[in-house]
Parts: sequence; C-alpha cells; structure tokens
Amino acid sequence: MSIAKYHLSTQPIPEGFQIFEDNVLIAGVNFQRAEVLAFAKADDVWLELERDSENIHDSNAIKVIGCCKTLQNFERHFIGFVPRGLSKVIIEKNCFKTIRPRLSKTYVDDYGYIEVLFQILGPKGMKKEFFALF
Repeated sequence: MSIAKYHLSTQPIPEGFQIFEDNVLIAGVNFQRAEVLAFAKADDVWLELERDSENIHDSNAIKVIGCCKTLQNFERHFIGFVPRGLSKVIIEKNCFKTIRPRLSKTYVDDYGYIEVLFQILGPKGMKKEFFALF
C-alpha cells in the first residue's frame, strides 16, 4: 500500500522566517529504507538537521532526522542527508545555525520508490544573501 502525506498545512512557517529553498529532495533515502518507512507511517512528524562532520565521504554532510511523537516520548529516525551541494554552502558559509527544515512530503510506494521533500527556512530579510552563496 502506497503512503503519501503532505505536511505543509500542519507545519506553519515560524514567525520571522521565510522559505529559502523549496522542494529539497532528501539524499540517500534508499539506504535508510526501514527508517524512512517507519517515519512515513507515523503521525505528528517533523524534521531536524544534525551535523555529520565525521562523515568520511563529505565533511560538510548534514543528516536529516525524521522525528515523530509516540505515546510516551518521541522517536528519531535517520532518514538521509541534505543534498551535497546545498550542505556545502550551508556549512562553508556558516548558515547551519540560522536555517530550519520544514517537511513538505513523504511518499513510499508499493514498488520501493521513496521520496521525502522538505523546505529550507531562514530568517526574513536574509534570502538574498543565502542565494548569493550559490
């Protein structure tokens, strides 16, 4: 059974923030199938970003953690990475602490295709500087 959920209506943009980058596809979800599936099935979900400076393939790597509330606490699922080019800009220009992820869509179909999309939010008035980094 396919699972498709759209999350923007349940995750308002925080006061003082705006969308810097839309429709960011999480990289590496196929290597985290069980974690992504558990996250996609859950309700009351959100994303967190976590530095992965010990990553031997990319010192600028940023993990995407899928979080969901449980009856007694919450669960964290490592579901993939911010795409390499975007994470490089975020880390090299010291933007990591000023941005936030906003979950857009989770999709898992019966044939194994997985897609998780999110937005990068940042402080209002800084979007021009953010895009100048690319």
